[in-house]
Amino acid sequence: MEQILVPFQAADQGRGAPSWGQRDLWGVGGHEGRHVTLGGVTALPRGTSVEAVAGIVSTLVTRHPTLRTRFHVDAARRLSEQIVSSSGEVALAVLETDHPEQAAFDALVGFDQVRFDFGQEWPLRMAVVRHRDELTHMVAVYNHIALDARGLDAMLADMAERETPPDGAAALPPLEQASWQTSAAGRRQSARALRHWDRILREAPAQQFRKQRADADSPYVKLVLESEAAQLAVRAIAERTRQSTGYVLLAAYAAAVTHLSGSALVVLRVVVDNRFRPGLSDSVSAVSQMGLWSIDASAATFDALLARAMTSSLDTYMNAYYNPEERQSLIESVERERGEPVVLDCCYNDRRRGPQDLKPAADGVPTLTGGQNASAPTDPSEPVTRGTLRAALDRSVLRWEPWTAPTSPVGETLYLHIDDTPNGQGLVFTICGDTAYLAPADIEHCAHMIEDVLVQAALDSGAPIPG
Repeated sequence: MEQILVPFQAADQGRGAPSWGQRDLWGVGGHEGRHVTLGGVTALPRGTSVEAVAGIVSTLVTRHPTLRTRFHVDAARRLSEQIVSSSGEVALAVLETDHPEQAAFDALVGFDQVRFDFGQEWPLRMAVVRHRDELTHMVAVYNHIALDARGLDAMLADMAERETPPDGAAALPPLEQASWQTSAAGRRQSARALRHWDRILREAPAQQFRKQRADADSPYVKLVLESEAAQLAVRAIAERTRQSTGYVLLAAYAAAVTHLSGSALVVLRVVVDNRFRPGLSDSVSAVSQMGLWSIDASAATFDALLARAMTSSLDTYMNAYYNPEERQSLIESVERERGEPVVLDCCYNDRRRGPQDLKPAADGVPTLTGGQNASAPTDPSEPVTRGTLRAALDRSVLRWEPWTAPTSPVGETLYLHIDDTPNGQGLVFTICGDTAYLAPADIEHCAHMIEDVLVQAALDSGAPIPG
């Protein structure tokens, strides 16, 4: 393996408190120093040179302070300072191989499985694969603390338009985010969000899922369901009810969770991207945080459940930007008052790339346009029928995948991630679960129930929610 050091030289540097997004991803309350990454493999056009790739890397790191940021971790393992450098070198590995696709995959796994050194290492690892003197693939892995999925999108958009300098005034980098967060306005925002958390914490069940196995060999598992039927159903329901697809999916997940837990009250930690906030829309950084969402899922029909989901979702999205240490202190305070731990172990992450429901506004008041990550409504010229749904159901694919991360997550008994299929014709439901609490059969039933709930609701608005 050859390694090239790519220099960068920027005009800005500085140090200061980490932002809320950075500190939340680092972890609080005993979960500090989590290893979470983003990244992937990209096929390169024929004729791409190492020098061209190095030029792109240098440009991106120069433009975006988050990619040249390291951190100080104090004796209590708290993320205490972010340090932005104006100059330095980024390593670019060049892998020579006769099996380029496998080499690219192996490099991706290798990058992902080694923890980042937050204090010494830049938050990106990059490699190119060369086969017979031709570059074939680029591999990139980013420390999640540097950027979230929307931050990655913003960076990729900048990469595509790298000849045009970005509008630096429009996108706040993490140092400027942290400065606002310590202002009076930032403190008011955090206090407002934590009042929302306080209300839900006081009524939430102590634990939604009961432990079934006490042995230490209960694996963390991952199940994937690819469903064109769910995509068709979601769009049909959204069109009929004039609600966003994001709300439709949240309601379907709530129906499955209440069936698994046996509790009508469902409480979820929901990833909110916060990109509707001023200065964050195109920021190459990590600004997403967990919102707290609750719903009485005892509704008789899906449309009734959907109406409740919409109201709860808007409150959640507006109150997912806060000081993470203060949130942890609030949780601990409520637990002391209740005399029991409150386990928030059911999570939801809609990663689809459609338009958001909350759009930025110059006056700081967002405009509601649909659901978070909402996809376009169905084409009315292509009605969803029982026949099309039945045919789509026959094409659904369910599979178990190995859990490849170096550790299992803590406090995530059930976690649903939603993506679009590569062709955009279906949805991918990835359900990760702790089998100490939920048997694999329960996790599989959760996936099928989400699909069944959506299909039945698309066919009959008055149908009872299937169990």
